[in-house]
Amino acid sequence: MGYSERMVIVWSLFGLFIGSFANVVAGRSLNGESFWQGRSYCPRCKKNLRWFELLPIVSFALQRGRCRQCHKPISWRYPLAELGYAALFGLLAYVTPTWQPLAAATIVFSLLGALLLTDLEAMLLPDVLLKTSAVAAALMVLASQQYAASLLGLLAGAALPAVLVFVTRGRGMGDGDIWLGGMAGLVVGWPAMVDVLLLACIAGGIVGIMLIVGKKTKANTAVPFGPFLILATLAVWLMMHWPGQPIQLLF
Repeated sequence: MGYSERMVIVWSLFGLFIGSFANVVAGRSLNGESFWQGRSYCPRCKKNLRWFELLPIVSFALQRGRCRQCHKPISWRYPLAELGYAALFGLLAYVTPTWQPLAAATIVFSLLGALLLTDLEAMLLPDVLLKTSAVAAALMVLASQQYAASLLGLLAGAALPAVLVFVTRGRGMGDGDIWLGGMAGLVVGWPAMVDVLLLACIAGGIVGIMLIVGKKTKANTAVPFGPFLILATLAVWLMMHWPGQPIQLLF
């Protein structure tokens, strides 16, 4: 087994634990709690969790998806997020064979993943996560030294959400989406940000139509745009860095 293959496996396992921590970060940011202080607890009974109740995937499986103390169901968000982070980290290790860009991409997309969780759960993009992500994205740009492309990407990424916020007076999108669009532009640069916006809008439109047709929601019901923007950013970034021959983008 080659070095890169070992790295993908090790980084994927690391992603399981970061996914577990991302669940904590997302939940506590929505509750206005500190990420670093206090032990993890069951959101239902508020009892502190022991170390063996915090093992990614394993604890959920052994406890059959229920809290060991109150026996109430544990949300499927937790194991799904852990598996999602494992897949994310594996892909990042596969496309970035050297440590510096891998570390930068891991930090940025880990934070964006936490924002995806909060937007899915409560349609909120907490300021503390947005600001931390913005700093990480800016440092990623400094490391890449792609200043002009990143600046143009930032402007393009923030422009569409800003227009929609202005037109809908905040009913269609919020200020957090402007921040998120700008960060996406920093990460992928120009003109790739056009691909991100197109992909996010198409995916969001398809999911919205499917929800309406399936009678899961109404036409005037708000659907968070953040998850589509984050996933589109990840997809385009991976295509840009795919080993060998990068996958062709539209722009």
